[in-house]
Amino acid sequence: MLFEDHEVNITSPQSIIEPHKDSDCNWGRFIDSRGELSCRRPDSRLRVVAFCSFDFGFGALQEMARMHQELEIELIGIVTDDICDPKARISWKKRTWRFYPAEERVKLFQRTQDVAGELNIPFFSGSVKSTFFLTQLQAWNPDVILM
Repeated sequence: MLFEDHEVNITSPQSIIEPHKDSDCNWGRFIDSRGELSCRRPDSRLRVVAFCSFDFGFGALQEMARMHQELEIELIGIVTDDICDPKARISWKKRTWRFYPAEERVKLFQRTQDVAGELNIPFFSGSVKSTFFLTQLQAWNPDVILM
């Protein structure tokens, strides 16, 4: 995906779904390297979906990733703004993203996606109001959504 001549790499997922091709989600992507749509496990850890963007969100994601690896929580999905897709309707010019140069925006997006890939956790960057995402969120069945 290109944004102002910056390419965003995808870290070898098995399953990349572009939800906008089959639904009311007009941009973004859903990456699930496990090849499953649901990620329910039979343990008792707190099931967390992380909505994160900017440096603060990435810092929180890093701590959640550590807790996931140490089996303190089950991080089941990562959701972020897709500031690399020109079709995205996130009003980045009105939000904190506007203070970051284009290159830095791409790096933050890529780092967030890379964490998901490294931990084998589904990653979504499209419209959270779409039927596709709401169906996926229901399948994830989180105990907590952290923003």
